[in-house]
Order: sequence, then C-alpha cells, then structure tokens
Amino acid sequence: MVMREDVGRQLPNLVELAEAGDDQAVRRALLGWSPAKLVSATGQGRRRYGATGVGRVDGCGMGVSWLLAISWDGRCREASVVRMTTDRSPLADRMLALLLSDHVEQVRRRAWRAVEQRLDPNRAAHTLPVLVALRSRQRGRQALDGYRDLVAERLAVEPWRLAWLSDDLPTRRWAAEEWLATGPTLTEVVERLETETEQYVASTFIRHVSQQAKAADSSLLLASRHGRLRADGAWLSSDPSVLERLLGDRSALVRRAAQSRLAAQGFDVVGWNERNRSQSRALRALRAAIEVGVEIPVDDLLDLAEGDDPADRRRSRWRGSSRCWTDHGSPVRPPRP
Repeated sequence: MVMREDVGRQLPNLVELAEAGDDQAVRRALLGWSPAKLVSATGQGRRRYGATGVGRVDGCGMGVSWLLAISWDGRCREASVVRMTTDRSPLADRMLALLLSDHVEQVRRRAWRAVEQRLDPNRAAHTLPVLVALRSRQRGRQALDGYRDLVAERLAVEPWRLAWLSDDLPTRRWAAEEWLATGPTLTEVVERLETETEQYVASTFIRHVSQQAKAADSSLLLASRHGRLRADGAWLSSDPSVLERLLGDRSALVRRAAQSRLAAQGFDVVGWNERNRSQSRALRALRAAIEVGVEIPVDDLLDLAEGDDPADRRRSRWRGSSRCWTDHGSPVRPPRP
C-alpha cells in the first residue's frame, strides 16, 4: 500500500517532466525504482497516464515513450515498444520487460520481438529482475519462464548466473532457487550459505538443507554459523558428547534441540545446567538454566545486572530480570518452554 501511494505521488511529476522534454530526469527517477515499484506503477500509470494519444508519440522525447509503456491504452503501449526498439538504454530493457506479460497479444508480440533482437548478458541482467517481480501476476510466470529458456538457448548461460549478483533481493532469491533446482550437493549448498550475507536469500538455502539433510550430514550442519542448521544437526545427531557441548550453544534453538535429544537418552540436562551456571557468570549460562527450569535466586540476577559488562547488564534487565523477577525475593522457577 505504501509503495502504491508513493508511485501515485511521483507519477504526475514524471508526466510533467516528460511532457516538458526533461528525459534525463525521467530516466534517473525510473532507474531509481526497484523492480517491484516499477511493476506496481503499471496499475497506477494505466489509471493516471493514458491521455497522450498515439499521434503525439512521434513528436515527443523518450521520457514520454517510457511512461507510455504503463499507459492504459494498448495502442500507446504498442507505440512505446516501437519507439524503444531504438533505445539501447537499461531503462528501455526494464520497460520492455514489463510488456512481455502485457494482456494485449499484439503488444506482447512486439515486446518479445524487440527483446529477442537486443538479447545479450548485460541486458538480461536488467530484464530478469523485472520479470521476477512480475511472476505472481497474470502471464508473469509465463513471461519469466519464456525469457529464462530464451537466455539459456541463445546465450548458452544459466539465467540464474546473470541474476546472482543483482542488487534486487527477490531476484537473488530467485537465482538461489534456480540454482538449487540444478541439484547441487548438500556440501555445496552449505558452503554457498556461509558466504551469503542477506538473510532473505540465506533462508532459501537453509530451508533446502533442512529438508534434504540426513543423519550422516549432522557434522556438516553443526559446523555452520547459522543456528537453524546447527539445531537441525543436533536433532540428527545421536552422539552424547557432541550434544552435551551444544547445551551451551549461543543459539536457544540449538540448546533446546540438544536438551530434547539428551533428555530422551536419560541425560540429566537440569543437573548439567545447574553446574554450568554455578561455574559461569555468562548470560548464556543463565538463560540456558532458565530454559530447563533451574531455580534462579534473585540475588544472582541482581549480581548479573550489576556486572561489569554493559551489554550483559542491558540484556539481563530486559531478558532475564523482566522474566524472572518476583516481589518477594524468593527463587524463581520460570515455566518450561
């Protein structure tokens, strides 16, 4: 909703700039839009900017032609395609991509012809993000699949490779999904995951590994920096010595998996956490003890809150004392998770 409102505010200004002949300003604005914002503009533009007739296109600059690609009038959109066949800019690639799923067959056909004639890796890198943003719309998935096949056939390169380094996160996530469909080994996926900095993309790899991993893969998962994978590794592991080390893991998800696995084997999880808490004043040890139901005296919580580490003091106040404080100075037994 916010994106649509933002587009609705900007479009009238862009129309004025285009009609005034300030093509560079229009170009800068449209190139600054994300693919998702550009796709949302199609509905807005077709309601707000349809008055310019086909007869006016020849006398106008490219700014008008780019905006006519989101006009309500199919004749205007078709004329826009014709004008953009001579425009070699990345913006033309993006606007043509919008029209590959146009509901008017003649517009679609012209757009496909223009795209095929200008196909190269650099243009594909500008086109794919728009098609990824369109894939949930009518004919959008068909356009994306058709373009993917076209790139693979004509350029002899996997389309996901061209989208892998995109600035657009949904495009990178699509590239990850496409790569996973090629059947990489679990080790390759985990290695790729360890270099991924965006959680939105990393979640795709994590979900794949979680679904495909078997007991023999537990050591691979336990070596990951991602708590979700280490937790999966704990559930897959049956080695008590490995699971015992995980009781002190920094991730609560991993600790709970290890607690459940060890408890099923008859291991004294509560006793281990009591001993660990008595030996360590770290916040992690306190939280682990709370998770398994160890009684925590209020004095210990106060000592932790008044410790030397400012970060520990802040975290203990919000995550420890706020959950375990009583008004009577008596030990606290939090509910089990």
